[in-house]
Amino acid sequence: MLALPALLLASTVVSASPVQQKRSAAVIPLPARAVHHRNKVFNPTAAQRERVRVYAKYGGKHFSQAFNSTAVRPIEKRSEYHPAPFDIQRRATSGHDPLVDVFDTIDEYYYGPLSIGTPAQSTTVDFDTGSSDLWLPLSTCSGCPGPLFRTSSSSTYKISSTPFTIQYADGSSANGKVATDKVTVAGLSVTKQGFGAVTKETGNFLDSSSAGLMGLGFTANAESGATPFFINLVNEGGLASNVFSFYMSRGGGSGSELCFGCTNSAKYTGSITYYSLDSSATGGTQYYWNIK
Repeated sequence: MLALPALLLASTVVSASPVQQKRSAAVIPLPARAVHHRNKVFNPTAAQRERVRVYAKYGGKHFSQAFNSTAVRPIEKRSEYHPAPFDIQRRATSGHDPLVDVFDTIDEYYYGPLSIGTPAQSTTVDFDTGSSDLWLPLSTCSGCPGPLFRTSSSSTYKISSTPFTIQYADGSSANGKVATDKVTVAGLSVTKQGFGAVTKETGNFLDSSSAGLMGLGFTANAESGATPFFINLVNEGGLASNVFSFYMSRGGGSGSELCFGCTNSAKYTGSITYYSLDSSATGGTQYYWNIK
């Protein structure tokens, strides 16, 4: 039985409101790391540990400034009208794949499938709203969790000489070079998606349940300089609505999903409330999904 739904709606860089029914939408059912006891009762101690873990992971760069600035400010609700985003329950979707809830006393994170290359190779990524880079370990990445990407088997893979390094406050890092290739999530594709082609990982990444990571933040926060996958989908006009939404099960339960270009009314009740994005905590540049 699912316990606590969480819906995160993203307005886009190019529009503050969802744009109706352009082309496609896709659901990626997600498998989590779990802040509830196994009996689904809220665990405040675990919640505090998770808060510390998140701060440790993203504590570098601009996060500490945003974290401290927004923690004490009241959230301002937006009252103006927004058209309803595309509801996956009412029209057909282009794909449906599950997400995994990685549970170890707390719901730690959620990951799901992704394919890359020509022909496509399947792997998995942690879908992460707190960063902006897509990075994947290559077959030459010693000790890295897979499935690993075999670049020699992809006719569309192009490597650059630009180094890629991303490091988190807990000491974990991923290193390699910036590359491009065709990336697909649940039937939605970007043909020349920039990403970190990783040949070395350190810290907690070596003990991860997923192979790589897909950042869903803003381009300004991308260490690779590449436009994030979701923003590319928006810019190419490929989404039914310019939103993404999450439903996150608790306690390792099934049913978690990420919906690109859509919401799923079967996963929540009531109406959707919109909030303005706020870049004031990070010097006027939008790095994270800070809200007023």
